[in-house]
Amino acid sequence: MKFGLVTDIHNDATRLRRALELLAEQKVDQIITIGDTLDPLAEPEGMAKVAELMMECRAVGVWGNHDYSFCREIPEVYYGRYPASVFEYLKSVGPSLVQRDTAMGDLHFSHREHDVDPFDPVALWDLTGERIDNLDRAKRALTSSSYAAQFVGHYHAWMAFDRRGQINWSGQEPLQLETEQRYFIVVAAVCDGWCAVLDDVKRVLIPNRV
Repeated sequence: MKFGLVTDIHNDATRLRRALELLAEQKVDQIITIGDTLDPLAEPEGMAKVAELMMECRAVGVWGNHDYSFCREIPEVYYGRYPASVFEYLKSVGPSLVQRDTAMGDLHFSHREHDVDPFDPVALWDLTGERIDNLDRAKRALTSSSYAAQFVGHYHAWMAFDRRGQINWSGQEPLQLETEQRYFIVVAAVCDGWCAVLDDVKRVLIPNRV
């Protein structure tokens, strides 16, 4: 199966449209968003179109820190400020997503590390004051779960880790995933011009420049 991965769109309908075109050309079976699809703090132009595009391709996925307020305890003022398609689309996202029994095994998708409470805005926004140590966070994620691979957004960068440490990979070429390893992978942002294809049969993650 091929998964098309998008994250951190932040209302950028132009880049999202191009990303979806690239993923369609590669014949992905399912589009997965890893959060921050919509953003009330970004320019509102494009928000409705992003929601429509995601519904058209039947995307599934999770919320991030920016679209959390559209999914939990929605402020009443939002209903008059944003189009109905925004709320209709976000009914389809949740705190995390697990694709079970793929060729690789169980795959986990969340905007932040799986041990970060997605119902806690302070933790989701990373406002705890904790120094960001990506290697430490990846090690914690890998040792506290048995997922074959975990995918997050949030950091607007490409990074990959296995149980041996950080992999020397910057998203400029495909990442081949070894059979005996488990992975923690950060996916770069659509709003910065990136998306990816995960081919779980060939065990390869292919970054795409949008």
